[in-house]
Amino acid sequence: MVTEMDWAPSKYNASWGKSITGKMLGEGFGANFKLLADNTGNVSWLTFTGCELLAAFKSNVTAGGSNPTFLTDPEACPWPIYHWYKDYAGDDLGSEKEVRLYMSKPVGDKDNECVIMPGTSVSAALVADYKAGFQLNLTEKPEVSVADPSIVSWSDGSFTAHAVGSTDATITYTVSGEKRTMDLHFVSTYFPFVNGYFNPSIWESGSMDPATHTIQTGKYGFAGWKYPAGIDLSSSRYLIAEMEGDNKCAVSFRIFDTDNYWSDPAVVDFGNSKRAVLDLANLKSGDGRKLDASHIYIIGFWSYGSAPFRISKIYLSDSPDGESAIDEIMAPESDGLVDVYNLYGVRVKSQVRTEEAVEGLQPGIYIVGDRKVSVMR
Repeated sequence: MVTEMDWAPSKYNASWGKSITGKMLGEGFGANFKLLADNTGNVSWLTFTGCELLAAFKSNVTAGGSNPTFLTDPEACPWPIYHWYKDYAGDDLGSEKEVRLYMSKPVGDKDNECVIMPGTSVSAALVADYKAGFQLNLTEKPEVSVADPSIVSWSDGSFTAHAVGSTDATITYTVSGEKRTMDLHFVSTYFPFVNGYFNPSIWESGSMDPATHTIQTGKYGFAGWKYPAGIDLSSSRYLIAEMEGDNKCAVSFRIFDTDNYWSDPAVVDFGNSKRAVLDLANLKSGDGRKLDASHIYIIGFWSYGSAPFRISKIYLSDSPDGESAIDEIMAPESDGLVDVYNLYGVRVKSQVRTEEAVEGLQPGIYIVGDRKVSVMR
């Protein structure tokens, strides 16, 4: 039992806890506390606020507004808690709500597409956003089916990525007695340019624009991806990063086989080239130590930090020449439906019309039916 619980923005000076309600699986304390309590089991909890304040609470007012108070601000505890307790009691809170899927990590900016990294998990919750200014999580567990659980699986409220690839998931849930479904498309990749996976501040404070892959490290800083459990790249021959634009800050491409930024990585400088190639079969540090590609913990980019730079793509290849080394496949153009694959062998579109096959795809090389197709920006 939690016997004392309160929060509010500090400007009200009306609570011990100085925080906001926020959003479930997002910023803030109150909404996330409720989500944790509901998912933990038999948890009882009480609000802890002055009796004179609770006595002045009125539910028939409009929350928020231009001049909210401690009692009417949805970011303070009384307003959402009142409605949460009514829900616990089985009261009908109305139908003015929108059910959304909230994730514990950013998953990209495309509708219903979730980018995830192998070895990581993303908690998910179906949440009803009420127009009255509060959230309710749907406490009835949804039914979740995943087309290929070897790539992404679902268990105990979380999606977990196991391998590189893509797969689809369907979530079935009930709202007001009505069954609804939500479809998701997962893309699992070792190199997501998504905040929460890509860390621009592994060393010194930096930034990254997910839309353009533009990176600015801090002074002598390092930005990239960390793999706490390690990843195995030994089945691939080369790891290639490609830069777009000028290299004005001495960018180098680095890979570590220990979970320690201050260890000795393998390094390749971009210099005046647009491509940096790491030979995974012959990785050596500056001191001549041979690195083991079967357990890689950090991959990323070092720079002086004096200017931003843009990484257009990073990928595994069987040739140091990268994507251009793929043989052109000559075949008659199909007028029917085709599947589209990227160079990792991941199907990115299924059974689409040929003329629509590359619409919306990022620049790169794709296999469309039996043809190699280059998508330019």
